[in-house]
Amino acid sequence: MSKTTDLLATRKDLKAGMSAKDAANVMLEKLDRFSIPDSVLPAANLVAAGNIHGRLQVQAPPLNEDLRARNIAIFYKYIEFENTRDYENLEKLFHPTEFRSTTYFGGDPIAPRALTRMLRGLFRSFPDWYMTVSEIVGADSMGCAGLVTGRGTQVEEFFGRPPADHQVAIPTIHAIRVDADGLIIEHRHSNPFEDVFKAQVMAPQAEDVQAVRAQQGYDSEAARRAYEIALRAGAPEKDLAELRARVETGRRMCQTLLKETLRRCSFQAEPGDIYCKLHQTSGYGVDGIDEMVLKVDVRRRTR
Repeated sequence: MSKTTDLLATRKDLKAGMSAKDAANVMLEKLDRFSIPDSVLPAANLVAAGNIHGRLQVQAPPLNEDLRARNIAIFYKYIEFENTRDYENLEKLFHPTEFRSTTYFGGDPIAPRALTRMLRGLFRSFPDWYMTVSEIVGADSMGCAGLVTGRGTQVEEFFGRPPADHQVAIPTIHAIRVDADGLIIEHRHSNPFEDVFKAQVMAPQAEDVQAVRAQQGYDSEAARRAYEIALRAGAPEKDLAELRARVETGRRMCQTLLKETLRRCSFQAEPGDIYCKLHQTSGYGVDGIDEMVLKVDVRRRTR
């Protein structure tokens, strides 16, 4: 790889002291209306391959075809078990302690049974919900993503919407990450039920907007990063203890969703359980959740 000084020696239009952004734009000046905006400057440090044709392919680890095929098969199994309501085998696809369902539960791990409870709530409202895989849009040694269409007839109130006697068909993108043992450690998809014009706006510092919304504004990744930075910097134990408590707050959040918003309950789970006291015996996925119980829960969270 040539050094910067070598490049300056051969290119008369590049000047000493020029920023990396300006130098890159000089190199690309013949491409009509092409420039590098400040918002993507971190990407300049990545290694890219292939011709520039509107999309840059970031260099990835060597592809293992066996793992790629395995991950595609796991993706199809996930869809199959949801369609057949085979909750027992569906839970076996997920890592028992490090599984994240980012779309609905945020960036902290949940128990697999928390996801199947959520699905039971979904299928109460859409008892004939069925998904088909239209296309595998990407797969490698670490995961798989596919275009999936969900179809169903709403027969019960869902996400604040009254039931309607017609079938909906909703295209989504589903993606899974798989560990070395073949267990799903993350599942996420575009939320087909969320109105982006009504969803709360997250602060610019929130990198994973979907995850932060799921946890009602709590940014688990930022909490973990703050703790790790403080630990490396040798912060006093008192400060580290406070940051550890913030991380633990996210991990101990009740693992059920509020029916009205499909956001994760913000109360802390009871010791030895994954649900808060209220949602151990009622709530989304267990029953239709009584209107009065829901209103009491909302009032308690907003005080």
